[in-house]
Amino acid sequence: MILTHIGLTFFFSTRNVAISTDLGSDAAMNLSSALGSVPAEVEQACSTIHTQQQEGGDKGTSSSIEELLSTEQLSNLPDEILDIDLDYARKSLQTYREAILQQRKA
Repeated sequence: MILTHIGLTFFFSTRNVAISTDLGSDAAMNLSSALGSVPAEVEQACSTIHTQQQEGGDKGTSSSIEELLSTEQLSNLPDEILDIDLDYARKSLQTYREAILQQRKA
């Protein structure tokens, strides 16, 4: 009886990890697809701003996105990029990471 209970507990916990992994994989793939549609010049501008912020801290010395890209470039960004909920994306990727780590331990 105890072995059956332990076996079922293991089965359900493994199944929950598998479901979490599948859901996390979908979220990761969707995010990857969306980020893959970012034009190179937008990616470069964001990288420039990030580098400036890392080097200068919060001293207000970094460029704004409007200084690095034209209005046309900004208005042509795909909706899937503009609609990304960064907090949700970060949490989803963290959950996916944790599910993968649990799966590796099992």
